Amino acid sequence: NPRDPISLPINANKNFVELMKKPIDKWKIGFTSDFNLFHVDSNVVDKVSNTALLLRSAGAHVDEVRFNFKHTLDEIMFCWAWAISVDTAIDLVNWKQAGLDLVNDHLDELPEEFIMFNEFARKCDIFDMRVFNEIRTDILDNFEDAFEQFDVIVSPTACCDPFPISNN
Repeated sequence: NPRDPISLPINANKNFVELMKKPIDKWKIGFTSDFNLFHVDSNVVDKVSNTALLLRSAGAHVDEVRFNFKHTLDEIMFCWAWAISVDTAIDLVNWKQAGLDLVNDHLDELPEEFIMFNEFARKCDIFDMRVFNEIRTDILDNFEDAFEQFDVIVSPTACCDPFPISNN
């Protein structure tokens, strides 16, 4: 989306619309079952591995892609929580300026996580921001390295199967 700076391609040599027009035997696909980071249930790994095999049998070039994150899963999850926390705190300030003071007037109606994220953001300092930027850069660098070799990455989007829905 050209209006979202996060979605703009950093590597201008990649044009995914053009890739979709190429025959499958011209595709270079990187496959990972866990990004060398996550625990993924074996049934999910099997499903994604089978997808990679189907793409290979259709003619695509499929190879394993290895990610070498310098940060742990816990540190990467902290980075995500930090980003959400900042967004939460900014939303609360903007709503308060617009006349809606959720923290003072509706605290008992707010989800516990929403309050936690807001409090977390207000406690962070410039050193936390530096850590956040280092982790974010590590993630970006790993994906940019992968996309220098591959057109697309095939991977799980969840670590486990969905939970069954009950009618009870």
